[in-house]
Amino acid sequence: MTHSSNVRSMFTITIQRRPFVLRTISNRLGLGSQKKNISSLAHEWICNEEESGKHAPPDKTAIFLHGLLGNRKNWRSLAQKFIRQRPGWQAMVVDLRGHGESTTGTPPHGLPKVALDLQTLVAEQLGGSEGGAPERAPPRLGALCGHSFGGKAVLEYLQQAIQKGHPLPSEAWIFDTIPGEITTEMANVTDVLDAIQANPPPFPDKDTMVQRFTSQGIPKVVALWLTTNLRPGPPGGSPGGGGLEWVFDVQVARSLFASYTATGYLPLLRAYPRPGLHLVRATKNAGWTPAVLAELEGAAAANPNNLRLHALDAGHWLHVEDPQGLLTLMA
Repeated sequence: MTHSSNVRSMFTITIQRRPFVLRTISNRLGLGSQKKNISSLAHEWICNEEESGKHAPPDKTAIFLHGLLGNRKNWRSLAQKFIRQRPGWQAMVVDLRGHGESTTGTPPHGLPKVALDLQTLVAEQLGGSEGGAPERAPPRLGALCGHSFGGKAVLEYLQQAIQKGHPLPSEAWIFDTIPGEITTEMANVTDVLDAIQANPPPFPDKDTMVQRFTSQGIPKVVALWLTTNLRPGPPGGSPGGGGLEWVFDVQVARSLFASYTATGYLPLLRAYPRPGLHLVRATKNAGWTPAVLAELEGAAAANPNNLRLHALDAGHWLHVEDPQGLLTLMA
């Protein structure tokens, strides 16, 4: 058996797909019925089988959230390595609404709804709830981690938890997310969204998709990354005619991106009430302008006991460029 297969065999990955449905249940007064949302978020549990029999069952969970136009597979490898260095932990990687195998959920599609999706998922999977937003977040949520758009989803989750008096996770990790409102044009993202909308699927193969996008000015490295978001479409005899289709909903992604740029969390960073909030900045990301850095450093100066800033010599996809460096920070 090769080393890579040994590593793979250490992990059990359980895929759970939940359709967005409404369940009718009796209310506590028995006067009619009420509806509760079952989580619409597809997710995977990652548990370290190597630890089985050596320790008690995992009592802490780390949840990893991807960025815009990503999916849970982006963080699977890092999550596996994370729990290897933390005995007693398990991990969950999640598809956010409108991405991967998750449904779009109900509008409006913005960060507040994304955070509510997460609350429902956490309540069901860690709190024993059968659906609906939790009354209180369970203590087993040890770490909530998010990259880029997923980082702002984490911040929105924390903000809502504080407002509702819910417990906070022991740790929160924000990976290369500009926490304030973004007033400068992010042409690289809007160009990709425009190209996706201008080139509807199906695509006969990945090479054709890459060729179409690069011919319209999308960098090849970005086009190749987008191929990780393709899946086989319906069979040839069905509407759509086979080929490859996107695993995300581009209209939902546009709405989420608008929410991402318009929403800021600097007041939250300045007043976060407990230790354990970490923001990791990729130094090669040009979005960290002097003005943005000054705002971030001002927030850290205002909250030195609870907010910790880290810098990693990598680009925006820091978990791909320097996974060991990121894991060292999180150790």
